[in-house]
Amino acid sequence: MNISITATKARWENRLKAVIEAAWVYAIDLACEVPIFKVFWCRKATANIGRRVCCDTACSVRNDAELPSNPLLHSKTVPLKQSRHIMEELISSHFSSAHGASFAQALPALSKKIGNVPFRPSGSDYGVAGNTFRAYRGWSEPPSKVYRLWAEPICAQLDPSSLAGQLGSQEGFDAWHKSLADSLQQHWVETQGGALSFAHQHKLIDLFVKWLSAHNFDCKPLSASFLSHANCALDSQTLKKLNECLSMALPLSNPSMGDIHSRHTYAFCQNLIDRFATHHGGTRLLFDYFAWRRGGG
Repeated sequence: MNISITATKARWENRLKAVIEAAWVYAIDLACEVPIFKVFWCRKATANIGRRVCCDTACSVRNDAELPSNPLLHSKTVPLKQSRHIMEELISSHFSSAHGASFAQALPALSKKIGNVPFRPSGSDYGVAGNTFRAYRGWSEPPSKVYRLWAEPICAQLDPSSLAGQLGSQEGFDAWHKSLADSLQQHWVETQGGALSFAHQHKLIDLFVKWLSAHNFDCKPLSASFLSHANCALDSQTLKKLNECLSMALPLSNPSMGDIHSRHTYAFCQNLIDRFATHHGGTRLLFDYFAWRRGGG
């Protein structure tokens, strides 16, 4: 009995450690948005409180018990890029070798799904089937109808060459992605009288982009941009697969689309997917194709 309790406690402690490490990688990513600086740790003799110091301003971070046992993180200066690399290694240590091998092996077949279908959007569901819309309850108009009325003119006005130029960088893609999300939200409010949740809004956008990525526009740079920069649609299947790829390190038993509460949660999950996918030679979009199965199988 005591052995069982000890094993359970150890398992949960490992999961907590993984969550803390993952969150720290995201925190460092956010730090990249400020001017270049050095990160270093100071230990207090009494409380062993770690502190990050930047431009003469200190802010509390994890205590000593929570810090990984890496000497580079204690009592010495660590350049930002080096610190970020350390945290990426901590995350990668949780990658499931079996799932990584499976993903890497599937990449050639997954890549063939990009830019493969002739673009004939008329009468399409634009990448979102009825089973997805079952989660969109309580609206005056059928959500599928509202979504398709939004997607139809976007596809009609799509200029592959112009869009490829816009999506040539991650920044360009992110700006376009935001413009899609904003326009969908505006359309939804005008049609339905209320706003979509962040999770529902971005699930539709990422499914729409995924659907576009499957089509052949006779424009290889556009397909390449989708492949390199598109996000993974977050739902129960992709979040569950993410956790499996992290060796079940995240304490989530039944993750769902509704767990994506804000842009921070969204960015955090995309970041973890990106770490795993790029580590094994893929992208977030290819992870989506890898993780999702029709019917949930």
